Amino acid sequence: MKIADGSGIIISDHFNENDTYGVKRLAGMKDWLITFTLSGEGYFIINGEEKRSKAGDIAIIKSETPHCYGTRKGQIWNFVWAHFVPNAENLKWTQLPESPPGFIFHSIDNSHQQKRVLRAFKRVIHDSRQTNLHSNELCINAINEVFLLISQSLSKPLDPRVAKAIHLLETKLKEPVQIDHLAEAIGLSSSRLSHLFKAETGHSIIETLNKMRLRQAALLLEHTRRSASEVAWDVGFQNYNHFANQFKAIYGMNPMQYRNK
Repeated sequence: MKIADGSGIIISDHFNENDTYGVKRLAGMKDWLITFTLSGEGYFIINGEEKRSKAGDIAIIKSETPHCYGTRKGQIWNFVWAHFVPNAENLKWTQLPESPPGFIFHSIDNSHQQKRVLRAFKRVIHDSRQTNLHSNELCINAINEVFLLISQSLSKPLDPRVAKAIHLLETKLKEPVQIDHLAEAIGLSSSRLSHLFKAETGHSIIETLNKMRLRQAALLLEHTRRSASEVAWDVGFQNYNHFANQFKAIYGMNPMQYRNK
């Protein structure tokens, strides 16, 4: 599975290994290694420092970094991994904090983000085994998504309850929002959720939902032939005039002017 131009995914797989599993590379590698732990525990030893890898942890070993890794004693390490070589275009996404040098370690605590990371790895595993023209690019795009998710979470991690609320809003964009029902799904009172949401995002739940809907509406106006009234309905607005007024407040023009532009 070597790649001719020296960039892209080399190999990827899903392992479930007992504590006899271990790898030692005292001279490092020419490529990079990224792992994502699903359950159990693994370990990494870099520059004499040991790091345990548990469910939700992402470990990245850069090229030319001496290392050892494997399954911790008494554990079964269930993890996905990929060897890859970042090219010039995607190197900017890999500039993350290293400790020790050559080693990046990050924990994904949010269950929704963990699922996104796993879906990305599944695409890598699938596409790395293909031989079509764009398989390597698809792999590296999925790896980039993982790096972007890490970078995003480093900026200012949201309270998990707010992150879950945003995810629920995204998945039910067209449905009328009922804050008490949303709060019940989160496990908070409606007043507590509203206060926490505003403190974390700077916007109310309704403001955030409207921005999501209007952003989706703008994309539909750009890329489909749906009428403005159909687009309004598609994103959850029951009243066209209200939709048009909200749209103009955000984009500075009405929906048809936006489409024509």
